[in-house]
Amino acid sequence: MSGYDIKKLADNSIKYFFWSPASSQIYGELRRLTSLRYARERKVDQKHRPDKRLYRITSSGKQALRAWIESPQLIPDVLKSTLLLKLFFGHNSSPDIVVEQLRARRRQALETLIQFEEIERQLANEDRGFYPYITLKATIAHTHAELVWLEFAIEELNRSL
Repeated sequence: MSGYDIKKLADNSIKYFFWSPASSQIYGELRRLTSLRYARERKVDQKHRPDKRLYRITSSGKQALRAWIESPQLIPDVLKSTLLLKLFFGHNSSPDIVVEQLRARRRQALETLIQFEEIERQLANEDRGFYPYITLKATIAHTHAELVWLEFAIEELNRSL
């Protein structure tokens, strides 16, 4: 895969529960992984486009990946939410504005849920989709929980107006 291919893959998968790396991060990591011999690089000449580099994981890269996956060390998740930060300081604003932001986030969450359900239908037809499927079910559960909380928060703020 090229760095561009990896970026597209991340944008269509892990960004939903982890993050989407910047292209500069991907290319930096590919150089690092190549220097560690965890990946192999191949240059592909192209006539009408800039040359590209394709990368393939090596057997030592697969061993390192497996060791990382099987490592018992788990770092606690960190929630970074602009909405919650704004809500925490909401007393510095109008409750009407805060309610509108919560409603906007509810609309976003509903759109995200529709995307997740489409991905879920696609994964149901893939042989290798088991682990992505159960990961997706976690993100769907989080989105449902967020929608329940958003309804609660909107009702509470409306009651306080």
